[in-house]
Amino acid sequence: MLAPVRVKVADDDGERYIVRGFKVEHVFAACQTDGDGDIPEPMRPTLLAGEGPEGAWDALAALVESHGFTIARTPLFPANGTTSFASKVVTVADRLDGAASVKTLAHELAHVMLHEHADYHGNRGRCESRRNPSPIWCAEHSASRRTRTPSPTSQRGRVAR
Repeated sequence: MLAPVRVKVADDDGERYIVRGFKVEHVFAACQTDGDGDIPEPMRPTLLAGEGPEGAWDALAALVESHGFTIARTPLFPANGTTSFASKVVTVADRLDGAASVKTLAHELAHVMLHEHADYHGNRGRCESRRNPSPIWCAEHSASRRTRTPSPTSQRGRVAR
């Protein structure tokens, strides 16, 4: 297995580590070790359960629709939601509880607000990894548009449109 070779460098911001290359690391199976018990199973993500915040679905749906997209609730699996720039449809899985539906709609709204058709389909993996804080970003962005003041996220320069 290859492992990064990290070195400490000093710059104007202080000291930090950078990767200078890679080296061979030897690995072994857990059964080859002496331990004090079983290795715990990794935590698995779970869907939110229960109802979402009152009015959240309607507010998010209005934002999706204001960008020219429609919303559909259909059977989806394994995805919880999708955004089609070609048909301008945001789809949320109909198997989700209210809270998970709201979270998924906020996630898909972030795609609608941040990506163009070519950007999303050409770089879907990168676009998906950017969406983790999407409900917070959407709420900040929506609030800043109503009050005409920049959100803390956009002030830090992390939001590019």
